[in-house]
Amino acid sequence: MQVRRAGLSDIPAIKALYHHLFAAMERLEPEIMRDVEQDESFLRETIEGEKGDVLLAVEGERPLGFALVRQEKTPPYLCMVPHEFCFLLDLSVAPEARNRGVGTALLKAVKTWGRERGLDYVELNVFTKNEGAKRLYLREGFESRTETLQYWI
Repeated sequence: MQVRRAGLSDIPAIKALYHHLFAAMERLEPEIMRDVEQDESFLRETIEGEKGDVLLAVEGERPLGFALVRQEKTPPYLCMVPHEFCFLLDLSVAPEARNRGVGTALLKAVKTWGRERGLDYVELNVFTKNEGAKRLYLREGFESRTETLQYWI
């Protein structure tokens, strides 16, 4: 298995992997998530742009999973220490490739991506109910810094 930057020709495979991610998120949080097809123009802009990438785990030519990352800045509030950081928007591993180290390899590539750009840290959001993802992130050294609370009206 290797992890490489995705190219435009990888978009169909990435969209198929997004289907697994969106279906799982809809099962976990049906009030706020739905299983839809990922927007191809968003993927194209990320792959072609300077501030983001899709890192694709492959075995031969077979896609196993991906991580979509973007370079971000902290909000310009005077009380916040300014940082540039790597934001991990999405990570998905094909169901048949789970528990084989694909997620760990993708996170390693995400950390390297951030280091190569001189960024300060990697940040991500994870649903509270997504126990498998939380175990992976905690095992890989991530720690909880904030919580998002919702009140439905």
